Amino acid sequence: MTRHPAQATQIQVVYPHPEHVVYEDSTFLMGSVRQAPAGAKLYFNGKPVPLSPKGFFAWKIPIRAGMNPIQLEVRTHTATPPIAQALFALKGQPSLEVLPKSPLAINEEALQPAHDLWLMPTDTLTVACLASEGAQVSFTIPGWVETPIPVPPYLGDEPYLDTREVIFSQKHWTAPRIPTHGYYQARVPVAALLRNHSGLQNHSGLQNHSGSLPQKAAIVLQVQSGTHSLKKTVPGCLTVLTAPKAAVLKTDRAVTRKSPPNGNRLTPQRANTAVWVDGLQTEWARVVLSPEEHCYVPLDALTFLPTATGASPLVLGGIHTESLGSTDSRVRLRFQQNPAQACPIQLESIPSERMDRLQVRLYGVCGPYDFIQTPPDDAVVRQIHWRAVADTVLEFWIDLKRPLIGYDYAWQDGEWQIQVRTLPRQMADVNILIDPGHGGAEWGSTGLNGLPEKQLNLTVSRLLRDALLQAGFQASLTRNSDQTLSLQDRGDQVIHTQPHMVLSVHHNALPDGRDPLKAEGACCFYYHAFSRPLAQKLLQGLTEPVSGYQTIPNYGLFDDSLYMTRIHQALAVLIEVGFFTNPTEFERLIDPAFQQQVVARLVSALRSYCLLA
Repeated sequence: MTRHPAQATQIQVVYPHPEHVVYEDSTFLMGSVRQAPAGAKLYFNGKPVPLSPKGFFAWKIPIRAGMNPIQLEVRTHTATPPIAQALFALKGQPSLEVLPKSPLAINEEALQPAHDLWLMPTDTLTVACLASEGAQVSFTIPGWVETPIPVPPYLGDEPYLDTREVIFSQKHWTAPRIPTHGYYQARVPVAALLRNHSGLQNHSGLQNHSGSLPQKAAIVLQVQSGTHSLKKTVPGCLTVLTAPKAAVLKTDRAVTRKSPPNGNRLTPQRANTAVWVDGLQTEWARVVLSPEEHCYVPLDALTFLPTATGASPLVLGGIHTESLGSTDSRVRLRFQQNPAQACPIQLESIPSERMDRLQVRLYGVCGPYDFIQTPPDDAVVRQIHWRAVADTVLEFWIDLKRPLIGYDYAWQDGEWQIQVRTLPRQMADVNILIDPGHGGAEWGSTGLNGLPEKQLNLTVSRLLRDALLQAGFQASLTRNSDQTLSLQDRGDQVIHTQPHMVLSVHHNALPDGRDPLKAEGACCFYYHAFSRPLAQKLLQGLTEPVSGYQTIPNYGLFDDSLYMTRIHQALAVLIEVGFFTNPTEFERLIDPAFQQQVVARLVSALRSYCLLA
């Protein structure tokens, strides 16, 4: 970056960083122009870029594969020399190369499987590669399947495989695009490999010539064209499980997903939960919930048992309810047998449109008896129902006298206990935990003047805490300084402080491929249905017109499976006050008077919610 020596005008570019690689076909330049003389304008490669009143800019630009030269200039007139200039280049990530027929080649970035796999006989093995076009590709499993199994060319009209990830409700490229030309893929039933191993003919006429089944079998690809051939071992090895492995969760509230590695989160499971593992994919263990259902947990969250002894289904003996005060009750499930030390039950919450109902599904339980103690009069539980949805799966409905605000569960003294919570009737008893997003080494997004999001999150959170205390609420922060907090740390604070509400404060940003001038306003995220009314009330409070306050556009209400919205012990809402990537909005966000207005709006919305709940 250079500037005219006679001027103090400077161009500051805060995004993208010089080492940034763009996978989309566009990105946007973000930054500011400092001390520009009256009438000066910013130009990108000769084209004018609009500036906000305080000199901020965010401008969408096209990106091609390879290096993209960027020239930013501040001029008082197009014919005059620039008074400030910034010169740099951005790298547009090209797609993986379609490999020529000769010489034979394989692109190692596209080899599949890329990680070790554990599969059951009912699963399908996928082997794939990007190699020279027009070749014959096959694979073998040395010591097991010696007869080559064909890997045919990929069939599809699209130019690239869809390997995009969902970022802020839209799909985006986050890695080099893999062309379909020259891509080969085989999907082979493991059962066919096993038949092959046993010396039987399978549907492809393949026959085994090997001995015992390897525990970690290497997969070797062979690419052949005429008399030329090339062999490559793929990164991931194959293990075929003849039966599920017994394991115990060693991590409390382990991340649980519907599919690896970025599928929707499910209810996190408690430590010492006994599970059966019947697969492994990208370092995520596949856990059996029922014969028809699975979930995935990180492999490093498990301790495998030395024997095949695992959880046996428990027989429900009775359901009892006890009061824990005016807002909480505990439901206790008792069983006909004396269970082992490890908890044999897994739980998943089921979305319900009723705000006074907790609906959960318990795995590893059968219930031939229907003994339910009527809840005591002083309990917040009105009634309980259950039904069997499979041989070892029960669904429970716990209906409350007031709206549900959270629940927790534990294996205690040989019983499965679920605690349900409602909101205190007095505002002075309502405890609110405010979570300033990011912190320490985690900056979050970067503002147009270089301001890290973590700093503004903390500023607004402190103002909100002070205003809530002044309004009569109980309020605290997960962090009160610039410190690094993991998601697990934040979850631990929820357990420790037992709040009734958790508000995670953030400021929004966009990924590459989007137009920063077209995204503006506040939005709220929730996950559990019982948190939706609070999220709606907060968003309404932030965006409804108020006399004397600046207008805040409504960007929307979103149901999203984020860590801080998955919190189930309390009402949990993640608030995005506005977009760091919009110049006009950024000017508002860093204005102390606007920050006070945001806080006042939130406090008013919380007061209104508590009075109506």
